[in-house]
Amino acid sequence: MAEPQRILLVEDSPTQALSLTAVLERAGWEVDWVESADQAVQAVLARRPSLVLTDFYLPDMRGDELCRLLRSNLDTRDLPVVILTGAESDQLELRGLESGADAYLEKSVDHPTLLSRLSALVRGGSRQASLASSDLRRPQLLLMVRERGQLEQLASAFEEDGIEIQKRQSLDDCVLEQPLEGAVVEEAVLESEGLDRLREWLGDHLPLILLVKGERRISHWLGLGLDDVVALGDGLALLKARVKNHLRRARAVRENLALEAHIQEKELRAALADQLEKKNQELEESYRRLEEAQTQLVHSEKMATLGQLVAGVAHEVNNPLTFVA
Repeated sequence: MAEPQRILLVEDSPTQALSLTAVLERAGWEVDWVESADQAVQAVLARRPSLVLTDFYLPDMRGDELCRLLRSNLDTRDLPVVILTGAESDQLELRGLESGADAYLEKSVDHPTLLSRLSALVRGGSRQASLASSDLRRPQLLLMVRERGQLEQLASAFEEDGIEIQKRQSLDDCVLEQPLEGAVVEEAVLESEGLDRLREWLGDHLPLILLVKGERRISHWLGLGLDDVVALGDGLALLKARVKNHLRRARAVRENLALEAHIQEKELRAALADQLEKKNQELEESYRRLEEAQTQLVHSEKMATLGQLVAGVAHEVNNPLTFVA
């Protein structure tokens, strides 16, 4: 049986913490609760959780500052972080996303949407872990929107941020030019093509982000296995911030895997070198013993030959030859 996913909840209000813990545990999550950012960092380093869910306003620092701190550490930079706030502000959300947070939610969000977003983030992290390559290419994003004008507008917005876009209007005209790191698909295209067909074509490892016109069906789509759902009405700035965070986290996972593989390779080489050195030492010791044995053998043979010679001389002395006149 698989272990339950574990959330680290960072919340200084006991009332809010108890309420959220009850919701999360009913959904099958295991919850660890701390009250400050400093306690959160210590808890993460002691036992890495599946996800960090933090309030924006904490006693010792803000949630976005905690997120930056986690992103600066190699061991935690790919850890999913969700920031909760009681204030409704696009600027606060942008600040949270720019700090590296994977999602920014109001505390008033309905429970199905909250749980769906958390599950999507953990699910997305496990998918991305199947990728083990990393390079210095600009991120490659598939953008699939039915209406040509909107497709071009969105593509230009992403390209301004250094993201290379492969523009498509349907799966029928999809021939990939470069390996992808993520996909943004319009709801109308997804409903027409079908999620199963799209996943089969893209593969399970890529972050799949859905564009919707309203927020009514967000929890529905997240529950079907999408990594994120973004309402077009939220504006381009929020859309770009959320997409870039998915690409950043996917790349961080791959880079960590590549680094781990490199470290394992170095450790393996070091172990092989140690084994080789040990074998060489054993061979040198065997050779030394062989030389000693050969020396002793030669000495023994010499002594045996000398003994035979002495015995022969003694025999001749004791038995002198007599000549017949």
